Amino acid sequence: MADMRKQLSYTAAEIDERLGAVPDKVDKVEGKGLSTEDYTTAEKTKLAGLSNYDDTGIKAAIAKVIDDGSKNTFTTSTPSSNRATYTENNGVISVEGTGTWARVMFKVKCIVGQNVLALTVDSVSSSACRVAVAKNADATGQLSYETVTAAGNVVIPFTTDTADVYVVLYVNNSSTQVNTSLTVSNVMLCTKAEWDISQSYKPYAPSNRELYEMILAISPSASLQSFSPTAQLTDIEDPDDMR
Repeated sequence: MADMRKQLSYTAAEIDERLGAVPDKVDKVEGKGLSTEDYTTAEKTKLAGLSNYDDTGIKAAIAKVIDDGSKNTFTTSTPSSNRATYTENNGVISVEGTGTWARVMFKVKCIVGQNVLALTVDSVSSSACRVAVAKNADATGQLSYETVTAAGNVVIPFTTDTADVYVVLYVNNSSTQVNTSLTVSNVMLCTKAEWDISQSYKPYAPSNRELYEMILAISPSASLQSFSPTAQLTDIEDPDDMR
């Protein structure tokens, strides 16, 4: 008991002296607390001078580059059908069919990864119609699809591990015998990155590689090396003729 009274009888100076001997003790600083952060005036001034970054102009420029290029890879150049027929006129595709799983398919190219198929349904005669993206020529391995029951815009995101897919227009996606029709337009297939920047419809345009392959198909002996690097525009006498 006497020892306890002795411990309780330390003066403030004696307590401070003993605390000073504690290793790694942090002395209290006037105006500071345990949660204080040393946020400098220079940092505060710098932050106050910042403003939200406006990337509207850059996005518009990127959208123009995308829209002016070979954005849309959908083409009707390689069709196939099953119990259905189709016609195309200025980008409007009309499909008619009578039979189970009647459909028209188009083999198209895309990137490996995330893509988007977008189109406008102009008319549909049955709830049995469907728009799908498939991996295989027999319409199996469907990556994504949308059942269409009314006119309107359809957007189908899909991810693929192959560079070739099939856009499938079903006029009958069931095993029953029905006579149905489907008309679509503004069909566009592009990458998801392009779609996120611009949803504007652009018709199919061949890429530079496709144009080169077309040239080779017309003239197999043609090549990029066949063009003379020393060729000049010598026939133009008036610079205004360049306009």
